[in-house]
Amino acid sequence: MTFVFGGAYQGKHDFAKEELSAKDTDIIVVSDVSEENIEGIIQSSDKHTVIIMNDISQGVVPMDAKMRAYREASGKAMIRLAKEADEVYRVFCGIGIKIK
Repeated sequence: MTFVFGGAYQGKHDFAKEELSAKDTDIIVVSDVSEENIEGIIQSSDKHTVIIMNDISQGVVPMDAKMRAYREASGKAMIRLAKEADEVYRVFCGIGIKIK
């Protein structure tokens, strides 16, 4: 599995379609990943799966307790995905940087 993360509207999907599909024409892109469905996605993923997730950890810490809990859960889900992934890319301004 490949994990691609980055901020909103930073070009994650274009990166997956243009750069990663050039290496593997059989890729399956999974987006809208949340902490609730993370284990099922990991279990059903294979080497052709590209999981895309928004990184919300770099912004302002929310004042609302529920939003802070969501931010924390999102971060934990990203850690889990990165641990299980064969490759991890951070996309910023449309540029994918391999970090694993």
